[in-house]
Amino acid sequence: MGTGKFCPRCEVDKVKTELKLLPNKFLLCEKCKATFRLVGSQLFQVALKEFDANQLNNPAYKNYKFLNLLIAGFLATLVFNGVMYMDIAITGIPLHIPTTLGQLAVGESENAELVGHAIHILNGMGLALLFGYVALPISKRIVRLPIWLYAVIFMIIELIVTVWFGMLPALGAGIAGLNIAPEVPVVTLIRHVAFGLTLGLMIKA
Repeated sequence: MGTGKFCPRCEVDKVKTELKLLPNKFLLCEKCKATFRLVGSQLFQVALKEFDANQLNNPAYKNYKFLNLLIAGFLATLVFNGVMYMDIAITGIPLHIPTTLGQLAVGESENAELVGHAIHILNGMGLALLFGYVALPISKRIVRLPIWLYAVIFMIIELIVTVWFGMLPALGAGIAGLNIAPEVPVVTLIRHVAFGLTLGLMIKA
């Protein structure tokens, strides 16, 4: 993942190499294998054990980000569902997304809700992967913000594009679900912000 910091050792040789952020918060140059610690705005080279730098070639290390994103997406979906059940209880608006997804997939089956939950969880994991591998690296090159804020912004954009102007109108609920009730935009926004917050706080960048 891009850090916006470049290896000072490589710059001496007029080579611009971006440093990679390790899980232990050290910065690594994959070209010269130098390791650094960022203190304020200054980079200080540190000596790590050889296996620390070489772990980048370890399949377990390469899977770290992928698994972290899957877990974050799974937990964020559970939080989304928790908020969903709360707003249904408070507003009485039966906007139960897993059931809707399940009915679209298998019709009016007794297993529709279970299937819908599975689809919803996979969707949440997919969104986490899209955020971690595409949206987050691009966003970091534009502006430096906390990861949780990137994730919240990402989910608000996803809500507007795919839910307010996509899924809900396609289901006959109107833009942002206003044909169902005027509260729908608010409850769907709260759900997606909760997902984004959980996702951003769970990710280890």
